[in-house]
Amino acid sequence: MENFREVRRIIAVARKQTTLPLTAKIRLGPKLDQGKLKDFCAMLEDEGIDLLTVHARLSKEPFGRKPRWSWCARIKEWLTIPLVINGGIFCSRDGEHCLRESRADGLMLGCGAVSKPWLFSEIARDLYGCNIPKKKVSLPAIYNNFINLLVTQFPPDRRLGRLKDFTHYFAANFTFGHHLALSVQNSRSVEEAKEKVGLFFEKEAAKETEARVLFQPCT
Repeated sequence: MENFREVRRIIAVARKQTTLPLTAKIRLGPKLDQGKLKDFCAMLEDEGIDLLTVHARLSKEPFGRKPRWSWCARIKEWLTIPLVINGGIFCSRDGEHCLRESRADGLMLGCGAVSKPWLFSEIARDLYGCNIPKKKVSLPAIYNNFINLLVTQFPPDRRLGRLKDFTHYFAANFTFGHHLALSVQNSRSVEEAKEKVGLFFEKEAAKETEARVLFQPCT
């Protein structure tokens, strides 16, 4: 975003190469500067961008920092093209708050979708009224399905790295998820990781069984 002219040149060239929808994704900039942000967004639309996605944080802000959704409401006022917001959406309530504050046309899911792959259907059902039945979430089934997809869709040298990336976020679904993440990070192959993950899920299942026994109502 600091190289205004170069971005304009790239967008202009890209626009001439296709009649397909052309989109861009940006952050709010290196620092909060309404004038510069407004000029940049206006330039993108003027050069032919059909849709803009904004990750509602500054350039170097970490993912843990609360996104600035209210700033995106200003961008919505400046543009006539659709605006999509990204950042900090981990449940339907987050999505609802984001749309209310930003007045955006839609949501883009990032880390939240990796942590909870069922988040798409949850938001579609809760916020957009889609007729999608609720299903019981099986975390082991989702994880094992991801491994199977890695094996069929990715070359061998890229599988383990992707599995480690996925596990970093997916582990947040467990109270002691750091044990899961660490076991996969220390694995030297997908097969080794799968074996360690299987042991982790077995322990989790045993804990659930024990908890049900301990908390059975008295008769």
